[in-house]
Amino acid sequence: MNEPPEVVEPEVVAEPPRWRLPAVAAAVGVVVGVAGALGVVALTGSGSAGSGTPDVLSAKPVTGLTMVSQGSFARIHPAGSPELCVTEGRDRTGRYDSAVAAQKSCAEVPVPHVFLEPLADNVVQIQWQHPEFNIGCLIVMPDGPARDLLEPRDKCADDDPAQQFRLERVGTHYRFRPVVTDYCLGLRAPAAEEGAEVVQRTCTGSEDERFDIELVNPPT
Repeated sequence: MNEPPEVVEPEVVAEPPRWRLPAVAAAVGVVVGVAGALGVVALTGSGSAGSGTPDVLSAKPVTGLTMVSQGSFARIHPAGSPELCVTEGRDRTGRYDSAVAAQKSCAEVPVPHVFLEPLADNVVQIQWQHPEFNIGCLIVMPDGPARDLLEPRDKCADDDPAQQFRLERVGTHYRFRPVVTDYCLGLRAPAAEEGAEVVQRTCTGSEDERFDIELVNPPT
């Protein structure tokens, strides 16, 4: 009788650890000098920020933004609430206890610093840079209790489609569309509430899918 074929178990690749922040991290008023390590200078529409010598502009342009080749620090504001920023928050339902993207007061949440790296024409990676938790790149969670929420991941990779977002110009605003799904990012209802989470969903064209991008000086 023939021997049964040997069963070879597939190799399991460990998921990179998630960029977990304790709840107190949002209140830490620390400014980190990561810009010196990156050698990045953010540009505004009027020229370079900081020194009078502009860096080389990105060969992978984002329509309406004057970004340098390595990328630029930025604040992302919901179009309907310019005093708020997309930053580290928590799932208001309580089903998920890790850091997720949400809208909060720009003045009250100095970290993480948001950094946009251009990867292709109108395609960026969204990095969160934190003095304690290093760099995390946002992805849309595909399943589980955090499904459709955005979470930072420790392992950043420019060639990972899950970390790529297409910027679509809508009037004077932008829509963020995950490359892997081509859906839209919007605010979970009630969208006007501070702490509203950023979620992936089918595009509706509503105002809470539109964001303003403010390029800022590197932190010092």
